[in-house]
Amino acid sequence: MSADIYDFLSSPQVDSILLTHPNRLFSSTEFCVPSEWSSWWNWAGLEEDELSGPKWLLLLRYYARSQDGNQAQDWISIPEELKSIIDRARRMQVSREMDGPVVLSVSPSTSVLALVGHDQDSEAPSKTPVRSEDRIFGMSPKKAHEIIRMSSFLSKFLSSSPQLASVKHAVDVGAGQAYLSRAMRDKLGLHVLALDWSDVQSKGAVRRETIGPKKWKRRSSRSANDPVSDANMTGESQNGPPACEHAKTGTLTYKTLEIRSDSLLCAVNEWAEEVLATQGSDASSPPVPMLFVALHACGSLTPNVLRAFTSRLRSTEPRTIWVPRAAVIVGCCYNLLEAGDFPLSCTLKLRSHEPPAMTFTPNHLHLAAQMPGQWLRTQDTLSAAKLAVRKVVWRAVLQSILEKHDASSVQTSSTNCDADLDETAIINGETPALRRLGRLNDSAYADWETFVGRAQHRLGIMLDPALCAKDPSTESRLEVFQVLRCILGPVVESLILLDREEWLRDELEGTSMNVQLVNLFDQASGSARNVAIVITPRATTHGG
Repeated sequence: MSADIYDFLSSPQVDSILLTHPNRLFSSTEFCVPSEWSSWWNWAGLEEDELSGPKWLLLLRYYARSQDGNQAQDWISIPEELKSIIDRARRMQVSREMDGPVVLSVSPSTSVLALVGHDQDSEAPSKTPVRSEDRIFGMSPKKAHEIIRMSSFLSKFLSSSPQLASVKHAVDVGAGQAYLSRAMRDKLGLHVLALDWSDVQSKGAVRRETIGPKKWKRRSSRSANDPVSDANMTGESQNGPPACEHAKTGTLTYKTLEIRSDSLLCAVNEWAEEVLATQGSDASSPPVPMLFVALHACGSLTPNVLRAFTSRLRSTEPRTIWVPRAAVIVGCCYNLLEAGDFPLSCTLKLRSHEPPAMTFTPNHLHLAAQMPGQWLRTQDTLSAAKLAVRKVVWRAVLQSILEKHDASSVQTSSTNCDADLDETAIINGETPALRRLGRLNDSAYADWETFVGRAQHRLGIMLDPALCAKDPSTESRLEVFQVLRCILGPVVESLILLDREEWLRDELEGTSMNVQLVNLFDQASGSARNVAIVITPRATTHGG
């Protein structure tokens, strides 16, 4: 399936959309509309219909429609080419539905896309409010839902087979504030090694641990700047916070390091040595089975964890003090993916050398985090989507205005005081560098006039009012274009996920392990990333 998705994304109709950034769409360098857009480009610039509303919203509703609610008359105005792209995008992306039955059977010869549903005798997490006693200070409801859901999944996962029932030690990679680490310790009774690259995050995790919920409340009510006493950080080593924080059931060990495959293996080796020493075990003792978990492993952290896992699994060292037994990894932030971490599978590596080849750009990686299927979930999510689209569109329109303003300045004066203006590029008709506007408050996007005024103040320039006239046709085209890009985002993410799954399947061939993609979170709760890569013993069956 990954090859089919690759072919779709590299097709001229789709590739031209993904390769073009909105800020360059109406560039003064006379951007030429690709011939593949001709069937919908003019339609996108037409005045909006009073009944259907903005054209981008019509496209979004078509994309998010239910199969049984598809009424042809609602979409009759949408060009067939656009509907074809959207329909194919819906089919090409990995399913995000969680209300189907739990897939229990795991084939030893093939990888399985498991749709992990909720218990049939309980409500979905999205419909069950997070209890006040389960809430954790500093955590959003969405984050609380993810922690509760993840720990619940892990509980059932570890009890699903004898191979996993023996797992008592877990490594939380990219632990951050260690919310999940504490849940695994307190709820599952696991001994947890919490790893993070940020010393600030690790110390923040310890502070939440030592202050405690009630004391945290009292301190927060007094002063946000009240420092944490150094006494709370006793036992700190050069690697960061205290070596071990004890709880009623399991234990929690913090460690700060730059997490790569080799450093991850070294950290787990050191911890396993400490574990064996604490237990009074010797070299003849059986190796410690380890569970690897990561919730929102940014960028290349996911492939680094998976490389460490498979490397250790294939280790031929005569003495092994620990063994990887399973992994549950949820990735995110694909824009931080390092070169060389996509594609990973032989299938896509070979396909990428055949025409038509797709140029995988930062545009693709940024769009992979988009979840337009959630924009219509509630009135609040729709309002947030409208604001997000407006920000992108108005910034793109502003870029065109700035380029015309800068070109006019060059023609009327040989002296240019704008430090970030590439005068030579403008004279030669080349693409000028983008001015950095930076982040503006949401209030700046209340209306077009307010936005232009704030932008001029931020950039320290005065624009000709004639250049700043509002152009509904241009805005509508940009809106349609941006929503199309976002609709393609989940397809890009699906390609990354399936590439990782296929690569892992090859890496695990000949071992006792299997790989699955599992829909872990209920997206109705607002969780954007919900697909976990799960490595498990082949005989294991589990529910969600």
